[in-house]
Amino acid sequence: MTSSERTLLLWLARGRKVIECGSLIGNSTVPVAQVASKVVSIDKHEGYGPPTLKRFLTNIDAVAHKVDVKVGDVAYFLPGIDADVCLIDLLGTYELTKWCLEHLHPSLTFVAVHDCHRPHCGGVDAAIEASRAVWEPFGQADTLTMLRRI
Repeated sequence: MTSSERTLLLWLARGRKVIECGSLIGNSTVPVAQVASKVVSIDKHEGYGPPTLKRFLTNIDAVAHKVDVKVGDVAYFLPGIDADVCLIDLLGTYELTKWCLEHLHPSLTFVAVHDCHRPHCGGVDAAIEASRAVWEPFGQADTLTMLRRI
C-alpha cells in the first residue's frame, strides 16, 4: 500500500469498525487497527506461497487486542458481519470482488477497494463498475478506490 493509499484508508477507518477482506501479513491491518475502533480481519493465510498466518500474528502483536482474526474463506465469514467500513484487498478477480460487494451487511456504508487500475487485477475495476447501482466511487488514491453506498 502506498503512502497516499494509507492516508486515505486511515481517514476512512478512524474511529470506525472495519472489516478487512484480505490481510496477508498485516501491512494494512496494523495502521488501520491503530485508528479504528475494531478490525475484523479475514484471510485464508495460504495459497500465496508459504503460509502467512504466523507472520501476520507476529506483525499485529501490538494491536492484537483490537483485531478479531478470522482464518478462512471470506465467503464463510463476511456475510452478517456488521461494520462501518470494509477494505477489500483480495486476489483482483471480478468474481470475488463482486461477491464481496454484494454480500456486505446492509448497514455498512463505505468500502475501500485495493488493486484498482492494475493490469493483472482487471476484475476489480469491472466488479466496481458492475456494482454501481449500489456503490458509487467518491475517492481515489493510486490503486485504492473509495465507494459509498447509494
